[in-house]
Amino acid sequence: MSLKRIVFLLTVIIIFSGCANNFVKDLEFREKTGLGKSNGSQDGITISYTDQITAQWIASPHAKPLAATVGRDECIRCHDGMAFALKIGQAQDLAASTGQDCLTCHSGYGSQLKVREVIDIPVKKDFIAGMGALCSSCHNSNGVPDINDPRRPYPHYGPQADVLTGFGGIREAEDVQYNNTYGHISLSESCIDCHMPKNKEGFITHTFTMEPENAELVCASCHNGAKDFNIKAKMDYDGDGLIEGLQDEVLELMDILEEAIRAELGGGSFVASRGVFQFYDNEGKLLEQVPNKVYLAAYNYYLIKNDGSKGIHNPLFVVQLLQQSYKSLTGRDVPGAGLVRDIGE
Repeated sequence: MSLKRIVFLLTVIIIFSGCANNFVKDLEFREKTGLGKSNGSQDGITISYTDQITAQWIASPHAKPLAATVGRDECIRCHDGMAFALKIGQAQDLAASTGQDCLTCHSGYGSQLKVREVIDIPVKKDFIAGMGALCSSCHNSNGVPDINDPRRPYPHYGPQADVLTGFGGIREAEDVQYNNTYGHISLSESCIDCHMPKNKEGFITHTFTMEPENAELVCASCHNGAKDFNIKAKMDYDGDGLIEGLQDEVLELMDILEEAIRAELGGGSFVASRGVFQFYDNEGKLLEQVPNKVYLAAYNYYLIKNDGSKGIHNPLFVVQLLQQSYKSLTGRDVPGAGLVRDIGE
C-alpha cells in the first residue's frame, strides 16, 4: 500500500472517530470551543457536541466529493478538501478524492485564512471578511467579467462573495453608484456570522446552510420578530403594486429580467453550460453572436441565481443590479418599480 493511501486512510479514521483526538483538543484551545465537554441528549442517550457537529457535517453537501470535479486540476483547489488544505494543484498528487472535511477548514491553508481574515477574490482585492475569508476563497465567481469577452462565460456556481462585496456583475456605466446593505456587508465574520451561528443547544452549527432557526438567531437581532428570511422589502422593487417580502421581490425581478432577455432574443432562450452561455433563437438555433447588452443581462441574472440567497446577502446591491440590467437591456426602468438609485434607499 502506498504512503499516500496510508495517510489518507488514517485521516478518514481520525475524522469518523468523532474527532476525539489531539487534533480536536487543539481546536478547542485555539477556537475556544468545548466540542467534547458539553452534551446534549437524543433518545435518552448522551451525545457530545462533537457527535452533533459531525452528524451535521456528514449530511451537508460539503462532506461529499462532487463527481464532476474529481481528477480535474482546475477544480480540485476548492472541490477537494485535502487539495485545499495542502494547496495541491495536481489531481495526480492526491491519494484519493475527498469532500471538505474537518482538516479542510481547521488545518493548513483553511486555518491560515481564518487567522488572516483578508482574501483576494477576482472582483475585489483585500476583502476584509473575518473568518469568512475561508468561505470567500472558493465562493466567488472565479473570474472578472468582461462585457467584450467573446466566449461569453457565466459566473461560476456559488459566487456569494461577489454579491456580498457588491463588486460582482457587469456594469454598463461606470458612473452609476451602486448601493450596499451595510448591516449585511459589515458583519465582522461575514459568512460565518449567519451560516454558522451558535445554536440554542450551545454549539456552532455545521450544516453551512441557513436553517429556519437562523432567522431568529441571526436576523432578529436587527429585524425585530423575524421568523424567516423573506423580510418585508422597503419598496415595491418589481413594480407589481405590492410591497412584498424581499426574496419575493427579487424572484419576481429575476422573472422580469429573464423575460426581457428572451424578448431580445426574439422569443429564444439562453442556458449556462460548460462554462459559457449558449443563446438560441425562437427556433432553437444556436446564435453565434449576441449584443453586449444581452450578455450583460444574462450574466447578472445568473450571478443572482447562482448566489442562491434571493437577495439576502446584499439586498440593495442585488435589487439595483437587476433593475440596472433591465434598463441596460431595454432602455427603460422596470415599469412601476421603486428604484434603488440613491444612497439610503
